[in-house]
Parts: sequence; structure tokens; C-alpha cells
Amino acid sequence: QLLVARWDTATSTWSAPTVVNPSVTNNQSVAFAARGNKAAFVWIQDLDGDPDTSNDTELYSQVWNGTSWGSAARITNDLLGDRPPQVAVSPSGDIYTVWVSGTDLVMQTNFTGPRSVVRADSGDAGFSDFTLTLADNGRVLVLWQAMSATGPDAFYRVFDPASNTWGLDDQLSRDSSMEKSFSAVWDSDSNLVIAYNNVEMVP
Repeated sequence: QLLVARWDTATSTWSAPTVVNPSVTNNQSVAFAARGNKAAFVWIQDLDGDPDTSNDTELYSQVWNGTSWGSAARITNDLLGDRPPQVAVSPSGDIYTVWVSGTDLVMQTNFTGPRSVVRADSGDAGFSDFTLTLADNGRVLVLWQAMSATGPDAFYRVFDPASNTWGLDDQLSRDSSMEKSFSAVWDSDSNLVIAYNNVEMVP
């Protein structure tokens, strides 16, 4: 089941959980994002329930429109294995979804239209743990782990909506420890704030 509860800042209490979807079977991961009157669940579903077959994993979504939850919708229908997604909602209500399709990291807006390639050849393990964050100015940032000359470090790319293009890889950390499990947000001054695990690598 997918369930949701709402935090009320006035009373400092959570609402009772309500069921969004009573039956989500063989799902491998679930991502959630909300802003204003828009919210979205996105998940990967294994169609045959067999984890040894990788080309039958597909992307699904379910959206809150400000009044009610819509039905679950299948987003992908191809022979490319889809892997865990990340989702973000813009101030204008657009829903950005990023996931690994085959071996490419891709992005789609509002679950329709063409997908833009965020980064080709992104099928390695570091992209199983990537994160997505969206700034108020529309810039989208993806952050992941990859090997560098100093070890497993954090890398990122930024999408510029003005030019509709993705930048190149940029390295965020340069040390011998391992950075993983990223969580990122933008503060009120448009500074990027990142929390992550920094694991010392012991020979």
C-alpha cells in the first residue's frame, strides 16, 4: 500500500494516514515530492516479480491535484530496465522525474513528452543512490557517487531551464573517504545544502 499523512504546522500534529493506493505489488522503490497543491508518488514496478529479469521494470506515477489522488499511471513501456527514480515539484506545479532508463540517466516533465538525457552511460552502482533537487529559479541538480583519482567522490550536474541544457559533470568532493546517501535542498538564499554519509576507507 501507498499511504500519506499531512503535517499541520498550526497544531504540530500529523493527520491520520490515508491510503493513496491499496495495492502496489512488486515495487522496487518509491519516491515522493510535494509543493503547494501538487504532490506525486513515483515508483518502479517489476512486472513479473522476478528480480533476476531486469528488462521488465517500468515507471509508474500517482498525482495529487489539490483535491484528490488520481489513478496509478504507467509512464514507461519499453524493453529498457528502469531503475529507482527521484521526483521534484516546481513552484509552478511542474513535476520533474529523473531515473535510470537502460544505461542513461533521463528526465521527463509532467510524465509526458520526450525525455532529455541528463547523463549518458550512467548504469553503474553510484547511480542507484543519486538524488535530485529543484531550486526556485528552475535549476535542477542531480548528485551521485563516482570513482575519481582520490576514491569514491560526489559529482553533480545542473540543468539550466533558460537554455534547456544540462551542464557537464562537476566534482564536489576530493578525498579518500566515500561519500554516499545524499540528501540535498536549497535554502532561502538559494544556497545548496547537502547532507550525506562520509565513510572513512580503511585499508
